[in-house]
Amino acid sequence: MAGLGLAEIVIVLVVWVVPAVAFFFLIYWAIRLAIRHEGRRAMSVREPRITDVRDL
Repeated sequence: MAGLGLAEIVIVLVVWVVPAVAFFFLIYWAIRLAIRHEGRRAMSVREPRITDVRDL
């Protein structure tokens, strides 16, 4: 069985490795953004709760 040539290595990189890395960073960015958004939401001033009809 012959070793991989330069063309085969480039094809494998383009078809498998580049999309896999891009997908990983997309998921990483989405999770990081969600965590940051949730942290800001927790620290912000909360809306007053309506506990009774008289509060309306």
